[in-house]
Parts: sequence; structure tokens; C-alpha cells
Amino acid sequence: MVPLSPRERECLLWAARGKTYTEIAIILGISFGTVKTNLDVCRFKLNCATLPQATATAVVRGILTDEDLGGRQMTKDEISILLAHKEDIDRAAAPVPGRYERWIADALEALLKTIEQKAIVAETPATVSKP
Repeated sequence: MVPLSPRERECLLWAARGKTYTEIAIILGISFGTVKTNLDVCRFKLNCATLPQATATAVVRGILTDEDLGGRQMTKDEISILLAHKEDIDRAAAPVPGRYERWIADALEALLKTIEQKAIVAETPATVSKP
């Protein structure tokens, strides 16, 4: 794995906090194009197609932590992307021990329960009361 430069990590951190490219440029005092380039390089180095996928991968690999994200929880989209690419991420990096493994396991469990509950509701036949 090629490490991120401090500036690339900083751009990815602000993007993970929900800032736009323009906001990141203003915060860091760099151009919009430089922000875009740094985030493109982050996606390339992390072998990710999208920014949410890069964020999820950075969390799984320990590049970004809860403290970095200000305690922000991952969105459902980020979790879905993470789950869809979990095998790729696992192959690319050793698992990060501790709270992220537990958090991912909890997120998976909650997601599976939700899917199962929706499937049960969909299979339950509707009852019609007679007047």
C-alpha cells in the first residue's frame, strides 16, 4: 500500500467530514484544482472508485480514526459501499483490530436485521376484514 501524503490525508479528512472541494480549498488555502488532484490521488492510492469508498477504506485501514472524524458515524451509503467492497479491502490491508472491527460487525448485524424484517413484512399476506 502506498501511503498518503500529509496533504492528501488532510484533504481526505475534510472530505470525510462532509466538506465540498471548494470548502476544503478555502480551509486549506489551496486551489480547487489542487484539492481535486489530491482527492483523485487518494482514490488511486486506496484503489477506490468513489470518495465515500475511499473514506470507508481509510477508516478500515486506520488512516482515519473516530477522533479525526469528530466522532462522525458513517452514512448508510458509506456502509453499503464498504460492505460491497469488503473482500477487496480485506485483501488490500490487514484488518484493523479493535473498535472498527466491532463497529463494522455491529453495522452488518443491524443491516441484516433490517433486511430480514423487511423481507418478513413483504412475505406476510395482507388480511382483509369482512364488513
